[in-house]
Amino acid sequence: MYIEVGFLILTGFFIYLDGFGIVNNQVKYQIQRAKQLKSLVKSRHTGFCKITYVMTKIVAQSLLYTFVQKVNKSVVKLDKNKYKVSFIINHRIHTIVIEAKKGPDSLIGAYDENDNDITFKLVPYFRNIKIQKNLTPSFFNCDKISIETGYGESFEFNNDSSIEI
Repeated sequence: MYIEVGFLILTGFFIYLDGFGIVNNQVKYQIQRAKQLKSLVKSRHTGFCKITYVMTKIVAQSLLYTFVQKVNKSVVKLDKNKYKVSFIINHRIHTIVIEAKKGPDSLIGAYDENDNDITFKLVPYFRNIKIQKNLTPSFFNCDKISIETGYGESFEFNNDSSIEI
């Protein structure tokens, strides 16, 4: 009885919020993206099986990377294009703030001495990102921060002054 009532309520909300229109628009959008991906892959590869394989591989890698980031929480979105990235090296936690710039990559193609395409290896190193180094106490939701270094030096930083050590 409760399941049927819940189903009717959800169906009513779905119809009231124009759920069919939303789903229809999303399906059209995903089909358009798949066509764009196909035309991109088709420019480098021939044959239906090869194109399908490469497209499936790209989508699977994208889903895997997204899943790992969601589960790991090592990448946290701060603003529209700013991200906090945390990682561990030699048992120490490092955190940087990066700003991902929009626009095309600066690297379009890379080839080795045998004329093999190695663009996919080099592109991640040359993305349009900027590491933010001018952090302020307001970034950490503080009005004032006092810092003591291992060398015995003390520093105080107020609200909008850049923290530099």
